[in-house]
This record gives sequence, C-alpha cells and structure tokens, in this order.
Amino acid sequence: MDSIYTTPAQATRTGRRAKKAFTLIETMISASVLTIVSASMLSFVVFMTKSSYNIVNHINLATEARSALDTISRDLVSAVDMTTANSRRLRFFVERPDDSTYQVDYQTRKTNNEYYLRRRDNSSGSWSSWKTLLEKDVMNDVRFSFYNSQDVKVNNSKRDDIKKVNVFMDMESSTSNSNTGDMTQSATIYSARFVLRNRATPGG
Repeated sequence: MDSIYTTPAQATRTGRRAKKAFTLIETMISASVLTIVSASMLSFVVFMTKSSYNIVNHINLATEARSALDTISRDLVSAVDMTTANSRRLRFFVERPDDSTYQVDYQTRKTNNEYYLRRRDNSSGSWSSWKTLLEKDVMNDVRFSFYNSQDVKVNNSKRDDIKKVNVFMDMESSTSNSNTGDMTQSATIYSARFVLRNRATPGG
C-alpha cells in the first residue's frame, strides 16, 4: 500500500523542482527583452543594407562621371579653336599629331526634365553618330562654363578668350530592392576644369 505521506527528502526535491519553473511575469519580461533586441537587430540590418546600397550607387556614379570626364579631357587638351561655346553645346577643333584637325561636338539634351550628355566627331571625314556619355537616368543637370587664362569667367561673346572649360554635372542614381525599396544617391556633384593647352588666346 502506497503511503500518502512524503518524506522530508521528497519534499525538498519537490520544492527544488517548483523553484526551477518560470513565473508568468518572468516569461513576459523575457519576451519583451527578446522583442526589443530583435527590433534593434532588424533596424541595424536595414541600416547596413541601405548604407551598402548608397555606397554602390556612389561608386557607380563616380565611375560613370570619371569615364565621361576622361573623354572630354582627351578632346579639350588638344583643342585649338572653339566654334560653339554655350552652357549646353560645345564644338571645337582638335589637332592631330600631324597638325591636321577635325571637329568634336558635345551636346546636353533635356528629356522629361532630365539631361543627358552626348558626343560626336568628324575625324573620319563625316560626322559620326551621337554617342551618349551620360544617360538621362543618372543626370539632373550638366552644363559648360568658360574661363580665360586668368581664371576669369567669360561669356559667349568673348569666345576667342576661352582658355579653360568647366564641366558641371549634378548626378543621381536609384536602386530598387525588395527589402529596402528604392534607394537614391542624390545631389552628387562633379565639377572639373580643363585647360585648352594647344589653344592660343589673347591672354596667353
């Protein structure tokens, strides 16, 4: 016959088992802490993801800008005469090593309130097709300005004084991601001034 009484040793073990159990309050506190930690970790992951996309966008913009500026630099360094010079159009003669020349034409065009930059030349004897250097989906604005040899800005009426050309580009890039949505790297400005080394001007 089993005894309905417990020995002191049994009572001690039963008490220890009872103490090991979590109370409702302890469980709720643990759940709250876990929720806060999880939310913090999620915010950190989202922040890092957005930062990485911003970095990627910035690198992409810098690469495209550098490529376009390198092309413009190669042309302008050998420019000997400017035939068209305004904020949206630039046409000039480039000198070859054999002293012959050909024309290069740059143009900025506006489509749906966005600009793009394109180039053509007649180095082969006739004008080539326009080549787009910067697409409109990465451009907010692109324009040219002009300076003499003393770094004084000159206007279109003094084209013969132009010794330096400044290229200004306001660029942006967007990336779509299912986790972070549309990411935009905006208001990224690139500006470079090129010296027309081969061009003789009144100021030197």
